[in-house]
Amino acid sequence: MSQLIKKQKPPIHLIKAQSLGQRIQGLIGHSALKPCQALWITNCPSIHTFFMKFPLDVIFTDQTFTVISLFEDVGAGKILWGGLKSRNVFEMKTGQIKTYQFKKGERLYVES
Repeated sequence: MSQLIKKQKPPIHLIKAQSLGQRIQGLIGHSALKPCQALWITNCPSIHTFFMKFPLDVIFTDQTFTVISLFEDVGAGKILWGGLKSRNVFEMKTGQIKTYQFKKGERLYVES
């Protein structure tokens, strides 16, 4: 299982969207995520939150896992674009950006 590692914080367990179906569905149909979980979608410059049952914190990174965009407490019915260099997106429970103190420009460490 992959993990997003941040010094002196518990690791975030990553649920990687592997297939096209998993990428399209994302978290639609889920009722919640645990605080230590995130959905990881690769090669993904944008997402939508249509039909979501709960709000999300969303982090977009480039190919080196450097944070390029942060979105907190995103409700249903939104379209988010990470930017031209966006290659990864991490969707997590609301409040995790503040809890883990993620910052734009910070390089994240993903362990497979």
